[in-house]
Amino acid sequence: MKFASGFAIALFASLVAADTITATDEDIDELIASGKPTLVKFYASWCSHCRNMAPVYEDLGLSFNEEDVQIVKIDADKNKITGKKFEIQGYPTIKMFNSIKSEDPVTYTKARTLDAFKQFVEEHSGVKAFEKPAAPSRTKEVKPKPKGTPLGDKVSPGGWKALTEVVEVTDGNWDDIVLDKTKHVLLAFTAEWCAQCKKMAPEYEQLAEIFAKDKDVVIARIETSKETGIGHATQYGVASFPTLMLFKKDAKENPLQYKGERNAETLLEYLRERVGTKRTLTGNLDTDAGVVEELNELFATLVEAEAEHRAAVVEEIKTKVQELKTNGTDVDAYEKVLAKLAEDADYIKKEIKRLTALLKNSASLAREKVDQSTIKLNVLKSISEAVSDFPAVWNKVHDEL
Repeated sequence: MKFASGFAIALFASLVAADTITATDEDIDELIASGKPTLVKFYASWCSHCRNMAPVYEDLGLSFNEEDVQIVKIDADKNKITGKKFEIQGYPTIKMFNSIKSEDPVTYTKARTLDAFKQFVEEHSGVKAFEKPAAPSRTKEVKPKPKGTPLGDKVSPGGWKALTEVVEVTDGNWDDIVLDKTKHVLLAFTAEWCAQCKKMAPEYEQLAEIFAKDKDVVIARIETSKETGIGHATQYGVASFPTLMLFKKDAKENPLQYKGERNAETLLEYLRERVGTKRTLTGNLDTDAGVVEELNELFATLVEAEAEHRAAVVEEIKTKVQELKTNGTDVDAYEKVLAKLAEDADYIKKEIKRLTALLKNSASLAREKVDQSTIKLNVLKSISEAVSDFPAVWNKVHDEL
């Protein structure tokens, strides 16, 4: 009887074989680490409920493209390491990993019907199920890959625009882009089959548009479904996709791994905190861009100083400007303001009026021109605000310069 029972189970399994993935202790972690939404059924061969549910689960495997969603099953009674690791107490137990709605695995608790399963997977993957299951094929056994080599050799449409401001990184340009010490580089390791990468693509492209033509920050990605990307992903310990890393100007050898939400607003805030960018969601600079409080204080000191000390303060301003320039700080606006004020005591008032009008109609201006004008306007306003009754006071200083 035992032989007959075992034979019946084996025959039953062969009849329902479909596009599910049969996992083992050796490869279950690799499947989950792929970054794809992964539904895992933990079952036991002796479990009658598992056998009753098997045909429905196999149909579920045929309802999704494996490139987008993985429908996995593992005999947790035989693969005891996995059963213990995920604390499986009963069979069948079904969990969704890499859900778009939760960082933690989500246990399935609804009806064991095909429609209910489809709805659950759609909600947690963002991927629409096929209307009808495709024709059956053989159940797939996953062969373990060498340790340290991330998944990423399958190719399907990646969801990225053909024309985008996201900079594409390869082996050939890696050093020139990622390791450029004059730029902060936010790099996304992506894979074409990765559903989470596709979901992130519009937000990441919006972020890249914000920093288009920015002289300090580059938004880039490397496709790790290709051989060139795999080497770099392995080098930096990338185990799932997408993985985002920030290569700062002064710390290229120690990139920071980003672990927050993958939307443009949150990523922008992260860059503002980490690299000091003054970009806003519109792509323009904020009102603090270009402002150096130390120089504003020196301008205030200049107009408040006694006549015999003003020339010395002017030299102090010039020295500080050169020092900041040497350290990489953009202080060209301050340098120009100082030179212009020596020619025209009303320069600040006139220039604020001109630049304000210019930026109100900036749609036709190049991004670089808008940035330069914004920084200059910010500097002029900050100097004016740093000195009370600036025009009247500056007239006295101007006469002596």
